[in-house]
Amino acid sequence: MGISDLQTFVDSLEDAIVVIDENLRVVFANTAALRGCGLTANAILQQPCYVSLHGRSSPCDDRPMAFAPCRQCGPLGSRCA
Repeated sequence: MGISDLQTFVDSLEDAIVVIDENLRVVFANTAALRGCGLTANAILQQPCYVSLHGRSSPCDDRPMAFAPCRQCGPLGSRCA
């Protein structure tokens, strides 16, 4: 399975998938995530998750670990359905 096959598979899923790096920047969002947030890839990729997904100017305070979803906003954030 090549990268394009993997991309096609992940985009076919109904569940939103967002990958956030160690600097809290969004490095991947599948079609379901973009649709749920009403955002384009250009608007979300390489942006801090707290800005693009949560509309905040700083990281959420309630993250128990760097890669856990924010409890107050949910897995996709307050801007997303």
